[in-house]
Amino acid sequence: MDKLFNKVYGSLAGLVIGDVMGMPSEFMTPAQIRKQFVYIDAFCDPPEDHIHPDLRRGQITDDSEQSIYLIEQYNKDKMITVENTAKALQKWAQETDAFNKSYIGPSTAKALRNIEQGQNPRETGFAGFTCGSAMRVVPVGLINAGNFNGALKGAINSSLPTHGTDVAISAAAAVACGISSAMDGKATLDSVIDGALRGAREGAKQGKPAIAASIEDRTRLALSLVNNIEDITKAGQVLYDHIGCGMDANEVVPVVLALFYVTKGDPMQLIRAGANIGGDTDTIAALGGALGGAFHGIDHIDADLLKEAERINNLNVKELAKKIVGMIGMIK
Repeated sequence: MDKLFNKVYGSLAGLVIGDVMGMPSEFMTPAQIRKQFVYIDAFCDPPEDHIHPDLRRGQITDDSEQSIYLIEQYNKDKMITVENTAKALQKWAQETDAFNKSYIGPSTAKALRNIEQGQNPRETGFAGFTCGSAMRVVPVGLINAGNFNGALKGAINSSLPTHGTDVAISAAAAVACGISSAMDGKATLDSVIDGALRGAREGAKQGKPAIAASIEDRTRLALSLVNNIEDITKAGQVLYDHIGCGMDANEVVPVVLALFYVTKGDPMQLIRAGANIGGDTDTIAALGGALGGAFHGIDHIDADLLKEAERINNLNVKELAKKIVGMIGMIK
């Protein structure tokens, strides 16, 4: 299998599996997860009082759904712009009835309503500081494989409609540029982290200033906290306690990057760590799986879990990967 395709396929597969495995434990504490599930290492039904009562075992959330809609739109237009990102997200909201479901993020919901009312999508995201743009930016990093400037520009454009603050753009740029770096055939753990930190730094120069801690600085802090911890469960608890795992952009993205380093980029370890860490588990597991999948490729992904996720959600991840590969080097 072509190495580039192998990495794209692995990243998208990691995204979907992570989203599914992390969904049942979303916004539970580590203690609640242990009591309910003991340890999540497969697809599970969420508890009866779950935050998303409309989801069942094996179903994806908005993390994967939005990414898929963006892939289709970017592939159709052969460009990544503020306007076609907004168009794709509006289509997603309409076709999935997102406003009547429990998992649409608060920043995204507010922004899409304002876009519907005719507001400029370059300004509708100025109240968004959560991880909503980071969670869907994986395709941007893959399309711009090895292209830092392209990944950065794409992350900015894909963020603005719903998450136009400096902290949210910085988070999305960290993910996109980290993914872009991981796609390099000679990528190392350090080169991926360096790419993500540089993306965070440059992304923070864009958007409306927010009262929020720096993505770059909090990532460096997260890395220092787990630098000498080999036990992934212990590392996850340290990150949960000291960085936080809520939906804020400057919690989720630093945690994902620190877990990536601790696990040496192993996508299945990252997914399981994310599903059990507590907080915004579906996004942490999805982004971890996507980053690890881009780093190691599809051969490090559990094929049975991928097949099950595809069956339940009527997906063909391989075909999505082919579309991404076809866009590499073509996007303006």
